[in-house]
Amino acid sequence: MEFLRRLFKGKKTILVADDEPGLLETTVLALQHKGYRVLKAANGSDAFAIALSVKPDLIVLDIRMPGMDGWDVLGAVRSSKVLKATPVLMLTTVNQTGDINKSFEMGASDYIIKPLDAGKLYRKVEALIGLP
Repeated sequence: MEFLRRLFKGKKTILVADDEPGLLETTVLALQHKGYRVLKAANGSDAFAIALSVKPDLIVLDIRMPGMDGWDVLGAVRSSKVLKATPVLMLTTVNQTGDINKSFEMGASDYIIKPLDAGKLYRKVEALIGLP
């Protein structure tokens, strides 16, 4: 992980976590296309471990993942001294008011409902962390 820290030093780094491989790759490619450095995780446990090591500028989380879900990761991020100020964007198929409210109550910075709208994603990411 030290290699990754040195590689991304001084650049806007985004960590994307989603257990759906196709959606994960689509999100990663969309953000890379805009010039961001993007790391990916296929589950919540890996996402939190990578976040602790790399300290990304933004974390993009799916809610529904096996094991440690997006809310578990969000809670761990907000409880971490080194990550608590990191913006977290929830990107998920969950489109219920209660789930959206829960995300914001837990400290999510913003929320996007899938399917992925690249334009909306770019606007939200830019609003949270600026240009790459």
